[in-house]
Amino acid sequence: IVSADVTSNGDLIELEIFMWEEESEDFATRFVDIVEGFQTLKQLKLFSRTCIQSNKFPLITRLLQRLPGLEILSFTRRSGLETLSFTKHFPK
Repeated sequence: IVSADVTSNGDLIELEIFMWEEESEDFATRFVDIVEGFQTLKQLKLFSRTCIQSNKFPLITRLLQRLPGLEILSFTRRSGLETLSFTKHFPK
């Protein structure tokens, strides 16, 4: 089960992901497709709650790093909450 809540505040989009299954290639690919779809995205923060374990984000991160104009800003893990922040730059 994967659900996402998206809140937009100007150029900042926060996407909260709840996952109750192992990170699969299918999920990671779908997620990256969603990110690619944000045509005005300046910054996105990905939040994952306690159900995320240490091996869950790497696949998503690798796929995101292949997107043109996308830069990983930070990755933090604190008390069961993982946050992945990245910026997407668009050609002018």
